[in-house]
Amino acid sequence: MRDETRNAAGNRRLADQLTDARYLLDCLPVPVWRRDENLDLEYVNRAYAEAVGAEQSVSPGSLPELAGDTQGRNVVRRAKAGEQDASESIHVVMDGARRLVRINESRLPDGNNIVGYALDLTAAEESKGELSRHIAAHEDVLHLLGTAIAI
Repeated sequence: MRDETRNAAGNRRLADQLTDARYLLDCLPVPVWRRDENLDLEYVNRAYAEAVGAEQSVSPGSLPELAGDTQGRNVVRRAKAGEQDASESIHVVMDGARRLVRINESRLPDGNNIVGYALDLTAAEESKGELSRHIAAHEDVLHLLGTAIAI
């Protein structure tokens, strides 16, 4: 015979910590996922499910890749093949809009599983485009002036 009360308490504490960790991941506004050793989705947070237009209760393995099968798989294959952290900026459709996201995939210390997240860079891309248009407009004004100008 052996006393299992300590094991039960330890298991309950671990279960509570896992529940807390999943809640924390669901609170993040960025898609987060975990892949198994076959590179299939094993866990996704709420933001990931919303980004691909699915319910979070759906089995993660049946959800589509955030960055599409080809581009998304290329990043994770690089992470699995040896790059500790692999990342790439990719245009995807999220929430019905075209977005530029930075996909990051990282191997876990066990070497088999991979975790990933996606950062939305759309606002930065739009700001860069707006700045380019602003600079071009200033150049046009300077070229159209009939007066000599020195800068």
